Amino acid sequence: LATIAMFLGLAGSVFAQTDEAGQLIAKLDGADVRQVWETSNALADLGEDALPALEKGLGASPESVRLGCARALLLQGEEDKAVEALIAMVRDTRDEPTRRNALDLLVSNEISEAAEPLWELNPKILDPESRVRLLLTCSQLGSEYMNASRKQLKAMLRSQDDTTRFEAAVALAEIKDYESANAVLEKFADEPTERGRRARLYREM
Repeated sequence: LATIAMFLGLAGSVFAQTDEAGQLIAKLDGADVRQVWETSNALADLGEDALPALEKGLGASPESVRLGCARALLLQGEEDKAVEALIAMVRDTRDEPTRRNALDLLVSNEISEAAEPLWELNPKILDPESRVRLLLTCSQLGSEYMNASRKQLKAMLRSQDDTTRFEAAVALAEIKDYESANAVLEKFADEPTERGRRARLYREM
């Protein structure tokens, strides 16, 4: 009887965690980035009992759900399916902030095997800010893409668009090509804006 009671207790705990995972995943639908990060932390804390729900969440329609489930899987060390989902998100999404968040996750988790498939997406990413982030990501994850990424970022410094020029300069500063970045950063450094603050910060590096 004691053994049966113990089994039932463990089973109840598993079912409770599975139910909790489902409730947390439901909260990801429509969540902003801060909420996605907080909820994915909670999902990761549930442990391996949440894995089936997280893997199912990678196929959900809302991108915030897929992003949160992928992050929770990465936090649990379950990379393969999460990385595949993030690369697909970079390729397919029409929401540029989501694309950039997916790229940031791949960088922060040092997923070096993502560099090659991301580089192949380079010609398909038309949004300038996302393309800058993609080039920076490839250079950070794969040293073999550093020179080609730097060359394309330097070309983007000649853009007529201020945001494109600024983000390209920041990316070049991130890869320590200060010589190329500083002239553009200097033009924005006097702005009383967040962009000006970032320009001053990178010029001081």
